Amino acid sequence: MSCMGQTQFVEVTYLDSQPIQRYDSNTERMRPLTPWINQALDQYYWTWESDMGYLKDFLEKLQELHPTVPQNHHNQSTDHTLQCIEGCKLTADGEKIEIHQDALDGKEMKGEEFHSERMYLYGNCIHWLNRYLDMRPQRKELPIVKVTHQGVINNLQALTCQAYGFYPKEISASWRKDGEIFNQTNSSMHIAPNSDGTFNARLSIQINPKERKLYRCHVEHVSSSPSVEVTTHMLNVNETLFNCSICNFYPKDIDATWKRDEENWEHGTFHGDTIRNWDGTYCTWISTEINPMEEYHYFCYVDHEGLQNVLRIEGDKFQ
Repeated sequence: MSCMGQTQFVEVTYLDSQPIQRYDSNTERMRPLTPWINQALDQYYWTWESDMGYLKDFLEKLQELHPTVPQNHHNQSTDHTLQCIEGCKLTADGEKIEIHQDALDGKEMKGEEFHSERMYLYGNCIHWLNRYLDMRPQRKELPIVKVTHQGVINNLQALTCQAYGFYPKEISASWRKDGEIFNQTNSSMHIAPNSDGTFNARLSIQINPKERKLYRCHVEHVSSSPSVEVTTHMLNVNETLFNCSICNFYPKDIDATWKRDEENWEHGTFHGDTIRNWDGTYCTWISTEINPMEEYHYFCYVDHEGLQNVLRIEGDKFQ
């Protein structure tokens, strides 16, 4: 809300960190921000949501409770900004939690009498939360995983495991050293939303650069079934071996290939045998030899019926 000459009101609705609809008093329209909500709701809903007549009552009540907001704001030379977060959360065990947070000109406001005036939270929030969840497609997007490293500082090097483009939000990532889980006190995974509704995650550690080849990033996500790991082996100055290991897949049929800059790469490529595990799943591998001094990017592609999308992992030739 701006109180200098003209009042502006903006409202954005989020579902699990994804913006799904937005109202702006400049256009006086509520508009969809995702294709699925636009398809699920008819024109009557958007017309009804665009009728923001309750805004006047809301501002009048705010001015009664907080007289620091000028009644005749058109004659003021100072802008005033009201920020409100209101919503609800439905936990896995069915608990319903209401969320309230308000700030006036950047300072947090407290007072249950103001919260009690919220029409949206009179049971409607949980109702609409369930409706939006029913409308939203049950999508699964496979994470794209990449490991990067930075220069050596104070005899330490930062390794970062990046997973991006995945959905839903829940994901597990860990660093392994010689196959064992490696935990570092100041290391934590950070997850953030993307504009398309998917998520990205980062997990960084500080290591001794001489031991870098001992570390692997392990990622688990509900969208994936087979586990895929790419390792790098320096053969000599002009030769590097990429090995793409695929495990825990079923049925046995699987398609694994190497690509150089998105084109099929067969030169120096070797396919390993497919081995049956004790639990009935399978493992295999595919490797390729490359020149690390050439300006190309190499990717291992894995296609299997247990995957919703083809898995794509980039090899790090300087690992």
